[in-house]
Amino acid sequence: MRLLLGLSVFCSIACKSTLPEVVSQPVERSSTSESTPLVNAILDEALEAVFMASPISASMRGHREYDRQVPDLSDRARESYYLALENRVARARSLLSERSDLKERERLDLELLVVKGEDALRLRKFNREEQRLTQLNGLQTWLMQLPNRLPIAGAEQRADYLIRLSRLGEMIEQEVVLLERGMSRGNTPPRAVLEGVGEQVRAILTPSHLESPLTHPLLKPFAVEGLSKQEVEEASEIFLRSLAPSLKNYQDFVLKEYLPGARKSVAAYDLPNGEAFYSAMIQHYTTTNQSPDEIHALGLREVKRIRAKMDHVIKRTPWYSANLKAGREFKSFLNHLRTDPRFYYRSAEEMMRDYAVIAKEVDLYLPSLFYRLPRLSFGFEEMDSAVAERAPTAYYYSGSSQNGKPGRFIVNTSKLEERPKYEMRALALHEAEPGHHLQIALAQELASQGLHPWRETLSFTVFVEGWALYAEQLGYEMGAKACGLYCDPYDQFGQLSYEMWRALRLVVDTGLHAKKWSREKAVEFMLANSSMSSHNARAEVDRYVAWPGQALAYKVGELTINRLRGEASAALGSRFDLRAFHDEVLSRGALPLSLLESYLKQWVTTQETKVSRSSD
Repeated sequence: MRLLLGLSVFCSIACKSTLPEVVSQPVERSSTSESTPLVNAILDEALEAVFMASPISASMRGHREYDRQVPDLSDRARESYYLALENRVARARSLLSERSDLKERERLDLELLVVKGEDALRLRKFNREEQRLTQLNGLQTWLMQLPNRLPIAGAEQRADYLIRLSRLGEMIEQEVVLLERGMSRGNTPPRAVLEGVGEQVRAILTPSHLESPLTHPLLKPFAVEGLSKQEVEEASEIFLRSLAPSLKNYQDFVLKEYLPGARKSVAAYDLPNGEAFYSAMIQHYTTTNQSPDEIHALGLREVKRIRAKMDHVIKRTPWYSANLKAGREFKSFLNHLRTDPRFYYRSAEEMMRDYAVIAKEVDLYLPSLFYRLPRLSFGFEEMDSAVAERAPTAYYYSGSSQNGKPGRFIVNTSKLEERPKYEMRALALHEAEPGHHLQIALAQELASQGLHPWRETLSFTVFVEGWALYAEQLGYEMGAKACGLYCDPYDQFGQLSYEMWRALRLVVDTGLHAKKWSREKAVEFMLANSSMSSHNARAEVDRYVAWPGQALAYKVGELTINRLRGEASAALGSRFDLRAFHDEVLSRGALPLSLLESYLKQWVTTQETKVSRSSD
């Protein structure tokens, strides 16, 4: 998972504002891009707008000039943002139509700016900023993790951090206003996906925090030895005077008013202008104009195709017996997977050790699939227990070379009895390499190649998650054997289970939000067609309820990449170079699918021309 998704994958949890946030005045910035001045000016403004919208994420990317700033969630700031955005989109469109001398790189920059800008403007009317709270997302999750995600080193950075803390109170009060407004017009997440929020919100401020401020996670940088008494006392005072009252107000509002007042229905079509909203979310997350019916039908076809492959793999397992009653094999095999203790760990330490072993094995084969690999490393980390209970199996946090922070594969080690070993290889390939870490870390190097640094901030879910799902399948191409990393049939079934899981999303997401499926029907469909546990199936369905359209991106993106690979291979025949293909897919960072297809078709034509010339 990647979430969520902006400046980095961390934004999928920590800055999922869903609408722009603006603060302060622009900071002067000189670009190292090789673009013309007119294009550079627009891109400079776009980059500044991104960093001003999410200054905390800007800090995490190594832009420490934003360390004192916090998001401005006011109506004034939103209006200012959108006016500037409309202006940039219009200027970009004008340059695209009037300037025939634009370089290919410049034209792509402007096309991406228009695509992202028009998408934001299209979504504006749905007031997504009013739905900033679910058990997967909200300040109750990202705020408590802030010191772990942002390195604070030295007195100057601590001083800046204190100024940021002193300003967080105002941001939290603005958050309450937004949630209150959404509640007043029925624009809230479903109550069903807020079940774990109460516990999370209670944890943001406890009596012990008021008695001993240094025990609060936000003051972690000051709970260390060697600091002066004055610095520690100042941090405690700012917390008690500026931050704690706002946290308490937020806490009281959410627990006493928001949770009881959230809507009971689960579908997007029940929201104000819900049908149009869901269609816009499909376009936002898939970068296509497919209808809910088209995606639902695609999902049913994929479920049928993958199920046939799963049935074939079952017959290759030691478990399989020809004496089983016809038609019962799948259900019995799933019960076998869910109940046999040999498929599950007894300790988190064992699980983390085996993930590290898988990662080292993958390292051996990456050069056979890619010419270019990222410079930034990654590591493994157990998920914070405070969020693990209702969180997904794993996710990835991008790192920062500027901050000296590696990428991190975050593993959920709660409920070990529901996290099977046979899914680990596919999950590691998805979240780390050659999935999220490889793709995102390479995208973070675009500016060093002469592209405008704004390009490093772009993320299209359909590309990011589509690539990561495609990366799971690359396990078959690692090593000399045809089975690659999936020679154990149980591991192969795990890979197919993950692919099936993403196919099920096409059916369930559209079923919930467009076809009036109940939550229970969605869970039953997941359980009947996958090896997921009941707990995980319910957690997944709740995620789709809370995040309409996002889950569609994985399969739509993966199917497109596989189709484009097949077309390139067919066109080039024996001249097809898989490493060159992969490098080309990743060379421009995340792209909408239409642009990805366009550039890959140009690449195929170029390869054919090169071969033709060499033959002459």
